[in-house]
Amino acid sequence: LYSLYLKGESEGIAITFDVSTNKLESCVSEIMLSDLACILLQNAIEASKPGDNIYVHIHSENGKTIVEVRNLVERLITDEEISGFFNNSYSTKNTSTEKKKHGLGLYYLNRQININKGELFATCISYNKKYWMIFRFTI
Repeated sequence: LYSLYLKGESEGIAITFDVSTNKLESCVSEIMLSDLACILLQNAIEASKPGDNIYVHIHSENGKTIVEVRNLVERLITDEEISGFFNNSYSTKNTSTEKKKHGLGLYYLNRQININKGELFATCISYNKKYWMIFRFTI
């Protein structure tokens, strides 16, 4: 998460972390928890532009960890579009000019959340004449 914070900072994107617990509890390993949180943060950074803000809230309750990432987007994204984000190889990135394969991050995240009987939530809202993409998982 720290390296992604530095990446965002180097691209002019402000990332604010709110960790409201001293100890994270989860049914998955710290490595898995970190990987899943990094998928959300990486996607938020890639969807942002210089001057944007990303908010990350992490806490634990009832033996589970909740990670929420919010970032600005240019338009309201429909629920139908959001559900497509979790399909294998879905991507909003231009893959014709990029050599890396995209579209596996959210698919992998969704799969791991389901395997471990967690919960995944995604929505896009309008607030203060801006659009916010919100991803949250509980595991």
